[in-house]
Amino acid sequence: MKIMSFDNSIENVEISEGGDYLLSGKLTGMIHIDAKEQNVHLLLNGLELVSKSGPAIYCENADKLIITVVDGTENTISDSGDYRKYDDLESCIYSVCDMTFNGMGSLKVNGYYKDAVHSKDLVKILGGRYTLKCKRTAIHGNDGILVNDGEFMISTEKNAFKTTKSGADGRGSLIVSGGEMNIIAGRYAFVTTKANLYLYDCKIQSRSIVGTYNIGGLRKVQLGCVDER
Repeated sequence: MKIMSFDNSIENVEISEGGDYLLSGKLTGMIHIDAKEQNVHLLLNGLELVSKSGPAIYCENADKLIITVVDGTENTISDSGDYRKYDDLESCIYSVCDMTFNGMGSLKVNGYYKDAVHSKDLVKILGGRYTLKCKRTAIHGNDGILVNDGEFMISTEKNAFKTTKSGADGRGSLIVSGGEMNIIAGRYAFVTTKANLYLYDCKIQSRSIVGTYNIGGLRKVQLGCVDER
């Protein structure tokens, strides 16, 4: 494991090899990942990360990106409104590959430009406590979103969760099978362009201006899971 502790540092951090990285302290800059066909595991251990230009975490190349929120820690990741050099990325945490979040700590993500979390592939969330604020979509997974557990406080000017693709093996599906969510959305809580939505064994409070659902495929919601106000 590589330990990276920042002390009010102002720099861009390059990760070019797979492995485990324990991150803590205060950093102004970007964590840029370019690790072809390798798994990168970021362990957030009391990290305060602010990007002044583009994403705060940008995974440009990897097989998988895993982000663990270490138990007992509080972490904050924020971008800014300046994406002039990164106008095709549009998210505070952006990945071209599958992205998994786990752990038992707390993570706050501020997407001051557009999205808070965006993967071109699949987003999985297995646990943790998340506070997400953004201008557009809180969690966007092109190939799907799977939430197994976690606590979520989401405030967004547009959508809370969104997928955009549909294909074999449930690709593009939006599945929540556990956890608790409090959602305030300027448009919709759950959006799928083409695929299906499944909500079960979870507790969701949705306060969405336009509506809770905008689903392009099937909508399967277990009775009692969603409180719409």
